[in-house]
Amino acid sequence: MKRSLVVLAAASALLVSCGGDDDDAGSGGDGGGEEAAGDYCESLAAVKDASAASAPELESGDATPEQIEAAFTSFQATFDEWEAAAPEEIAADVESVVSATNEFITALRDANWDLLALDETAIAGVNSDEITEAGERIDAYGERECGIRIDEES
Repeated sequence: MKRSLVVLAAASALLVSCGGDDDDAGSGGDGGGEEAAGDYCESLAAVKDASAASAPELESGDATPEQIEAAFTSFQATFDEWEAAAPEEIAADVESVVSATNEFITALRDANWDLLALDETAIAGVNSDEITEAGERIDAYGERECGIRIDEES
């Protein structure tokens, strides 16, 4: 039971960390021009929307492997645009989060979308200090430039 809670917490934290309130998405800012910030804000909002749509199923603890696959596949589909739109100031952070998340999703796919069958290293990778710190910088940038708070629930 304890392992299932740890795995579910890791998966939920991963999705919720990119979910939240996007009412002001695309408002732009001073971090690389209004258009560049707007593109990033739009892509950040798309990541958040995909994650917010999936988080309730995962947080319930009753998600089937098919629901888990759909949630993470939908979430992952937003990464290329988000990473491409990331301004220089946070591009390395976005790249780190995307890379760690892709590794987590690959491990999850290899475990046949069974959260309980995940290897501990897959969980540790997305919960590392490096990824946490990158997420905090992404949060700060998103709030400052886009009016989006990633760490708030929808």
